[in-house]
Amino acid sequence: MNNDCFNPVKVTVGRGSAFAVGLERSPRSQNNAGRWIWPDSTFALLMRSLARDYNDNLYTYTCQNLDGAVSGTPPVSPAQCDQLKFQWANTLDKFNKCVDATDKPKSSAGANACGSFETQFESYKTTVFATIRFGSDPYNRVGEFFARTNTFSYMYYQQFKPSIKNKGFTDPNF
Repeated sequence: MNNDCFNPVKVTVGRGSAFAVGLERSPRSQNNAGRWIWPDSTFALLMRSLARDYNDNLYTYTCQNLDGAVSGTPPVSPAQCDQLKFQWANTLDKFNKCVDATDKPKSSAGANACGSFETQFESYKTTVFATIRFGSDPYNRVGEFFARTNTFSYMYYQQFKPSIKNKGFTDPNF
């Protein structure tokens, strides 16, 4: 996703772009018959990793001025960052409760925890996509933040949520 992106020096150095694509998950181990097996909580593990990465991106790249003299300001205003951080903290808490409730035996509160997360996440996404670029943002950090939000949403709704088993995951997804 590129939103108002430009390259001020016409050379790409030390920074790349990523496209989220639907790839097959890779097997983790072989069973006694020599067949490769996948832990059933693969997408739960991936979502936990994406949540940590998303959190780091928000706090490190989106809300701080890392460009120094190039722009002189962070990509998103301090007021908007405060709102994003506040809402993300609530969203992340509900997300963690949702994922925690998917282990076997699946918590009876799992559906409620995930429903609560989804409600909070949709509200949070509204705030994210209403975010206005604050500085010149020469490295398109706001566009990257939008792309990461879309990727997190896609992975949750299209990969993780459908992978939840009725009785919960048999392997721990910590």
